[in-house]
Amino acid sequence: MSGLEAAAAISPFWEAIKSGICFCCARAEYFDDLESSLESLKREIIRLKEMKEHVEGRVRQEKKPQMQQLYNVTDWLRRVDASLENADDIFSHGEEEIGRKAIRFFFPKHCCSYNRAGKKVNGKLKEVTDLIRDGGFGAVVEKRGVDLVNEMPVPETVGLELKVEEIWRLVEDRSVGIIGLYGMGGVGKTTLLKKMYNKIWRTSEYVLIWVDRSDEDPVKAVHEAIRKKFEISEELWRNKNESDSVAIWKNLRSEKFVLLLDDVGHRWHYHRLEEAGIPLNGNDNGSKVIFTTRSKEVCDRMRAKSVEVKCLPLETAQELFQLCVGRPILDSHSEIPKLALDAAIACNGLPLLLVTIGRAMASKTRFRDWKMQVEKLKEQLTKVADVEAQVFSVLKVSYDTLSSDTHKKCFLYFCLFPEGRNVKKQEIIELWIAEGILDYVIDPWEEGEEIISSLKLASLLENGKSEEFVKMHAVIHAMALWLACEEGKAEDKVLTQEKALESSSKWVNAERISLWDSTIKSLPHIPCCTHLTTLLLRATSLTDLPSGFFQSMPALTVLDLSNNNGLTDLPAGIAGLGSLLYLNLSGTGIKNLPSELQDLKNLRTLITGYLVKIERGFISSLCGLIVFRMLAEASIYSPQYDEERFLEELECSEHIKELGIILSSTNAVLKLLNSNKLRRCIRQLKFVKLTDQVSVPLPKLCLKSMEHLERLELWNSPSLMEVEVNNESHQEPQVFPGYRKSLVQECFQNLSFISIYNCQITNVAWLIHAPNVRTLTLCECYEMVELVDENWGKSIFDNLTDLSLTNLPKLEYICRQTLQFPCLISLSVYTCPKLKNLPFNSRSAKNLKEIRGRRDWWDGLQWTSDTVKDIFFLKLQQSKQKVVIKVQMTCEKCRSKALKVAAACSGVEYVAIRGPEKNQIEVIGKELDAVKLAVSLRKKLGHAELISIGPTN
Repeated sequence: MSGLEAAAAISPFWEAIKSGICFCCARAEYFDDLESSLESLKREIIRLKEMKEHVEGRVRQEKKPQMQQLYNVTDWLRRVDASLENADDIFSHGEEEIGRKAIRFFFPKHCCSYNRAGKKVNGKLKEVTDLIRDGGFGAVVEKRGVDLVNEMPVPETVGLELKVEEIWRLVEDRSVGIIGLYGMGGVGKTTLLKKMYNKIWRTSEYVLIWVDRSDEDPVKAVHEAIRKKFEISEELWRNKNESDSVAIWKNLRSEKFVLLLDDVGHRWHYHRLEEAGIPLNGNDNGSKVIFTTRSKEVCDRMRAKSVEVKCLPLETAQELFQLCVGRPILDSHSEIPKLALDAAIACNGLPLLLVTIGRAMASKTRFRDWKMQVEKLKEQLTKVADVEAQVFSVLKVSYDTLSSDTHKKCFLYFCLFPEGRNVKKQEIIELWIAEGILDYVIDPWEEGEEIISSLKLASLLENGKSEEFVKMHAVIHAMALWLACEEGKAEDKVLTQEKALESSSKWVNAERISLWDSTIKSLPHIPCCTHLTTLLLRATSLTDLPSGFFQSMPALTVLDLSNNNGLTDLPAGIAGLGSLLYLNLSGTGIKNLPSELQDLKNLRTLITGYLVKIERGFISSLCGLIVFRMLAEASIYSPQYDEERFLEELECSEHIKELGIILSSTNAVLKLLNSNKLRRCIRQLKFVKLTDQVSVPLPKLCLKSMEHLERLELWNSPSLMEVEVNNESHQEPQVFPGYRKSLVQECFQNLSFISIYNCQITNVAWLIHAPNVRTLTLCECYEMVELVDENWGKSIFDNLTDLSLTNLPKLEYICRQTLQFPCLISLSVYTCPKLKNLPFNSRSAKNLKEIRGRRDWWDGLQWTSDTVKDIFFLKLQQSKQKVVIKVQMTCEKCRSKALKVAAACSGVEYVAIRGPEKNQIEVIGKELDAVKLAVSLRKKLGHAELISIGPTN
């Protein structure tokens, strides 16, 4: 063999050897590169975490109520969280591969996973390096745009423009720090203050803080308003180390703010502002305090620049009166305008009188009625010398024109509620029924709604904070109390807090007493009040009532002890209330009803919280019972009573007409649904299937003949897949899906609130039968793809005001076609990743005030046009979320572990253990991923159940 031939033969072997040597060298170098890359990655991860903490710290420091976090900062923080999420796994994989490098050095074919680890480390290193480069923000917050939906509603006014401009000049004057608006009740001070709020709001320069009626506990009222304005959680506020006032001062000292206090009373003086932590001295940036009061003396004590709000001059008063009466009535008879002028003169320029009397006269179309009423007005004014009584006597014209004695009694009952309080319509109607003012012979709820509407039309009531509430002007409230006390001749007949606590001797002659304040910690030991028929003892700090407290109240018919959280037992001797018709124990700590209550044979209404135990025969013993309601919080615990036996007793009750109950077993639900009597009585139904309870599945819920149903809650029933609507007037059921449009009938006219959690229901198209639903909450319905089919969508949500969608992983559409949502006020969407469209066009949701959701979800939405997107972008509110999760925590060690797991999740600002058995964890923060949080807790603790999610106040 020649040399050339030998070289040719050896060459392939030599190339293979060279390749092997090169491969091993490269592999060894790669091993070294991986170790080096891992070290670099660790260093950069530490830098990134420090940078993240720095950015979040800047946001916390700079983000004030008028500022919002920049979107690029939000997006960067989200990318950082996503990047850090799997960093530990990449570290572990890389270190594991390096630990095996000796073996893999000699077995190159097994190096694939090593190669993948190296690529992941290098890829993550580049990702982290890019994030560090992008994290050098010049600014992290920006000023919010002006959102006019946050303006205060103000009625149409006449003659206030000059006064608004006068106050505005004082707002612009840096030498003026406190402005006091004073004048008699009803002169329009609150309306003027609201106008100033709106005018200042439009400038977008100030943090605006509004405090309603701050006389009872001024400092506490201010603190609570500021806490909410700065979005500080109640628990965090309560548990902080520094005093409330110091915390307030720190928040406000660098702000340009206006604090607006409505109806400041005699307990206020300048030092109260200092006590509340309002930094007026040394805060020379134009901040103001503006308040209203009836007393010039209060203005002087507050060191305020005082502005008197006077009654209107005659010409302006006449214009306002005519505006309230309306042109059609004024033109109906040639003499009516002259009488209208006489009436305006009689009202003496007081706006409240002009509006109230004007609207009362707007219903009078005959000249004879006008003449009689105006003469009556003039006559009353000549008889009364006292200014306050004179105002009442004029306002009484509006009371006198009410259409019936029933309307008058209902109006007077409002004096038992605290002045300025938002009163829930359901609560007041319920008490009217309990007092016998409204009768069960006709529908008392419908009659109650009609009466409230009449009182509002007569300007004796105002709209409250939402559609469910009403409230009463302070002067009207004082007049109602004056009338209830026989025009001041029987002052002790009706006692509210101030008089009732002044002396127990006043209780002797009282017929109705209302005590309603958290400052009440004790009561007269055993009061003597033989004439007392009504006792409202609500929302106090009482922990017990003395034994025998009720023994001298033989005539008592209405007893309301609701929302006394510390009250756990009823006193001995309650059986002596033989005349009692109404007993409300909701919101108390009373879990077991004493056997003495069985002696209350006349009791018609019993309202409780969640009962742990009900004795056998208890309901049967209450032979006159008409209403039974069990009201409880969201989470309840395993009952110790037989629900089926309890339902049997209710079914046998001869007079029962209204039910509100909580059931936790499928068998009990089926028993309810199979009872014609109970179905027709049900108003509130809550089904909470307990996870540790052995019970048959409930795949289908058949709702039939429940025409009075108002509130429906279906919780924690993963076997529930469909809802069936079956009216007795139809031969075949209406099932969803697979519904038939020809069978539509509005059979749930009263249903207004629906909450469905952890069920497999695929849609809510059955709500076509419930046209008046106002609140709809859906959470953890994992099979829901769309709320309603496009064939049913046009009018299905016409009265909906609040829609909340949480953790619906398959949800793609609310509806495939555009909906109008004419009443929608709030839309919340959290953890619905496939929901890419909202059923809105430029004409939809005209009353919508807020859309709550994560910014990354919002940015992924698809819109029909940029115009529509811009319209609804103004409604987006990236508020803090509150997540409550029920977990298994049996010891302090377990609770500590749960807190650490929750605190480690991204976006979390505050965590706490809560619940009566310390088995819930509450988390508050921005951009929270509730599902991820629950999954993390499940992994670490073995169990976690998401029970609620939503924005904080």
